Amino acid sequence: MKTKLLSVIFVLAFALAACSPSLTPTTAPRMVPTDAPVAVLQTTDTPAEPLAASLPEIKVDAADYSYTAPETVPEGWVRVILSNSGSEPHHVQFLRLNDGATVAQFEETLMQGEGPALALTKQVGGVGAVHPGGTASAVINLPAGEYILLCFIPSPSDSVAHHAKGMVKSLTVEAGENPAAEPQADLSVRLKDFSFDMPASLPGGPLSIQVTNDGPEPHEFNILKLEDGKTAEDVMKFLGGEAGGPPPFAPVGGINGLDLGVTGYAELDLAPGTYVAICNIHSPKADGHQHFTLGMIKTFSVGSAAGSAESSSFPTGKFIKSGTTDYGLAFNPDGTFSAFEGDTRFVNGTYNAEGNVFTETSNDGGCETNVSFTYTFDGKNLTFSYVGNPADDIACAGRHADFNNVTYTLSQ
Repeated sequence: MKTKLLSVIFVLAFALAACSPSLTPTTAPRMVPTDAPVAVLQTTDTPAEPLAASLPEIKVDAADYSYTAPETVPEGWVRVILSNSGSEPHHVQFLRLNDGATVAQFEETLMQGEGPALALTKQVGGVGAVHPGGTASAVINLPAGEYILLCFIPSPSDSVAHHAKGMVKSLTVEAGENPAAEPQADLSVRLKDFSFDMPASLPGGPLSIQVTNDGPEPHEFNILKLEDGKTAEDVMKFLGGEAGGPPPFAPVGGINGLDLGVTGYAELDLAPGTYVAICNIHSPKADGHQHFTLGMIKTFSVGSAAGSAESSSFPTGKFIKSGTTDYGLAFNPDGTFSAFEGDTRFVNGTYNAEGNVFTETSNDGGCETNVSFTYTFDGKNLTFSYVGNPADDIACAGRHADFNNVTYTLSQ
């Protein structure tokens, strides 16, 4: 398939190359520390266990222009921790060689072009680009076999891809027992042609995000923290070569290229601010246009830590549903809520509210989580409207009836 699928961050790198020699962002994101556990959202008072604490770890140091990484790792779920000790931005892409393909064959084919080389592999993820001095991590699933680790970002000085300067490393994933189970995530994101199915607002602090490619084209989930006052439109203009100067964003990791049906976990520690999720991969069905030009770029906000509504103007208290006398919703300042009828509470969960967006982050009623709504509140009446298509949530009949352009009145 003749396509530059391995532009997973390629265009981003070209954009960074157009800026000044110093690529350290002016708004430095807080990245996941190497030894930091990832917290999970809480719905009870029971302390959380560290996410997937028993996962084997692959520590990868990215320098200019080489990787320091293990020669062998066990098959199964592993945490990849990428530290950038270089002076340029770097990422790490994991490619599993197809059965029968060899490292030598891949390297020889890579000289002919990235597309032919990619045809010899399967994209299983990796850690998205991080700025010099940054660290980020991701959890990916590695079936036994031979792998290639490489960086496709070009240098700003000569536009030569880092892999052409030696930033390619082989890795053997050995068959054997790996007791680590697939981790539990705080939320899930689906990648589609061409959109991100994700909330409009995320909590700040450590966060594990399950990322699955529903395709059918390969996709990535890269996260850019916007500089103050910048927008997704500024990002698109910059990446499209329509605007010069320093980049209006800082890369903060995420998940690199995933083939159809592949799942990985992005581990992030996001400071409050405005971000975009973006996919830079080219589409073979759309004349090679990058996915973000086809709509695969999404702005989202990050506020206070999960389970807290203190930073929002979202109202708390008991609210009675319009047309009823004792049925409604109760929202608490600690970020928990419940649905009630009379004295009976029959659904409990957690929420996050930023700006005018309310996101249900968990519930014990069996409904899909991380569904978002815009809301208005006039001091007495609270009204919700779905972000996106309400029909997508019709399987959750109760929530569909309670939040689909429904008004609640604050109980006295």
